[in-house]
Amino acid sequence: MLIYEVLVFLNEGKSISDLAKKLNKPAGSLLKKLKNSCVEFDNETNEWVCRSNDKYTALNRDITKTIKVLKVDKELSQNQSAEVHSEIKTEDKEYELFLSYRDVDHSELTEKKSLFLTEENYELIKSICKKNSFKINGFIHVLLETGLKSFNLKNNKGDNL
Repeated sequence: MLIYEVLVFLNEGKSISDLAKKLNKPAGSLLKKLKNSCVEFDNETNEWVCRSNDKYTALNRDITKTIKVLKVDKELSQNQSAEVHSEIKTEDKEYELFLSYRDVDHSELTEKKSLFLTEENYELIKSICKKNSFKINGFIHVLLETGLKSFNLKNNKGDNL
């Protein structure tokens, strides 16, 4: 399936999860390939769009193969800010989760702490991480950050309230 076919698929209202099931690939891996193709969700138009400087090449790559950022898009890719992605207004929660996970600085998660989970929660987290190609500690970090913000215990800048 080519990237332009993926855009059509997503813009027909199907989700990243639907695409992952169809292709039998992890959703996180597909999202990374879309990002490398400069494909993102546009909040203003509520559509998935390609922002590549070479749309023809970007859109005619196979999503099931390795996709790296094109040389003409290196600067564009480096200039994408996390702020733009944090305000996504979409029903695709998996995409929001991927964006939050992608913004985690894993180098800060090296110190070991004790965390106790029920067996059921551990298996659920483990299965979500495996499906999306996430590291467990990064995913738990995203869950905690989201929970702290939702209970107004932390603001969007990460400061305690």
